[in-house]
Amino acid sequence: MKKLKPRAGVSPVVATIILIAIFVAVVSAALGFTQTELTSYYAQSDLNQAQSFASNLAQAINSVAFTFGRSLSIGYGYKYATVAYIPNVLTYTIKVTAASSIYTFQIYTGILLIAISAHFYSLGQNYEQTLYPQSYTRLASLGGAGSYSLAYSKEYFTSGQAYIYTVIVPIPLAINNTVSLQTGSTKTTQYVTKIYLAQLVPGSQQEQPPQSCTQTTQPKIGVVTYNLTTGYISAQGAGYVSCTVANVESITISVSSASQLYQSSFFIFPSTQETINPPSSQNGQWQLQLYVGPVELGGA
Repeated sequence: MKKLKPRAGVSPVVATIILIAIFVAVVSAALGFTQTELTSYYAQSDLNQAQSFASNLAQAINSVAFTFGRSLSIGYGYKYATVAYIPNVLTYTIKVTAASSIYTFQIYTGILLIAISAHFYSLGQNYEQTLYPQSYTRLASLGGAGSYSLAYSKEYFTSGQAYIYTVIVPIPLAINNTVSLQTGSTKTTQYVTKIYLAQLVPGSQQEQPPQSCTQTTQPKIGVVTYNLTTGYISAQGAGYVSCTVANVESITISVSSASQLYQSSFFIFPSTQETINPPSSQNGQWQLQLYVGPVELGGA
């Protein structure tokens, strides 16, 4: 009968090395997963803070617009997000027909945005959310409880990369009034539409309030990047200019992109053109009062 020889067992040293290698591999995988989860958590936290910041700053802009010198500041703190002011992104055009004459007012404005790379956190390319005002269904906000600025979030491709942008952009506010005029024994009715449009400009580059309600060329304003992870943005009213048109027959407001980088699809306007109707269908004179006012953005 053939005798079986016992095989030599694995060396304790080799076994220890194998166990250590397995442990290192498991720990590395766990650390990689933890790092990915932490990155996603921080980016999601940045988005939540960006949305709260944008909503608060939009309301601050509303509070200071058209009031010279009034200022409010909103703080921020991010890990991955970048805050920047981008000039001359949008052009608003207000076309008025009055007594067989046509008046065209053109206003440029910049935007403030907070960008988070979708590499860190993504909600999908269809993601967009209106932050302020809560309901935004018209290009021009209507009524005394309207808004001068819009805050929203949107995942968007730019420069070949996807980002979640949280954006603050001015929008027109239209208020309709009816005024009774008494001239001797004659009483007439005058309808007045007031349109307010704020412009976002960097305080460090704004020279003076606008001299007219229209801009034939883009203002010479540069990009401003706020590089600090924690800081604040201040909004300050910088005056305004007003224009009046009498015997109005029609008013149309339109918006278009003035930037190749941020085209029309970047924005969430419900429409790019809107017709403003007079306060009443009854006979009466209709007057337009247009107010254009820069809001200076400062801080660090």
